[in-house]
Amino acid sequence: MKHLLLILSFLTLSLGQISAQEKNEIQVTDMYAFGYVTSLNDSIVYLTEISNMPRVTVNKKNGFLVNRSSYSNQLKEHFKRMGIEHPTCAIIFDRNRKKISKKFVGMMKKLQKNNRYFVKTISAEEFTFKELDTSSEE
Repeated sequence: MKHLLLILSFLTLSLGQISAQEKNEIQVTDMYAFGYVTSLNDSIVYLTEISNMPRVTVNKKNGFLVNRSSYSNQLKEHFKRMGIEHPTCAIIFDRNRKKISKKFVGMMKKLQKNNRYFVKTISAEEFTFKELDTSSEE
């Protein structure tokens, strides 16, 4: 009986969290992003070109891209297929094209200024973020 009450309590709390999370999310028409990839075994840093990401979900409260780890995983899997072991990936995003361009240029300058890294840009033909299937979440 105690286990049943514990399970029911857990389910109630989980459902409450899901509905609270849904209230914090909104659909956004466009988001712009680029990826940053590095490996501790290599001095090359990869930056993807800026991509337009239509219909992504953003947390209303803090402006963060929901499921951003899924986008980072897309990038990670791409680089693993290229033969790069243990890539460390990040996604940098913004709703404003000018702001994301400014972030891209700033990161590029910082990396090029530091002579320890060789910066390689990955073209949109080589890698583009894919839209996530959010139909099961709705």
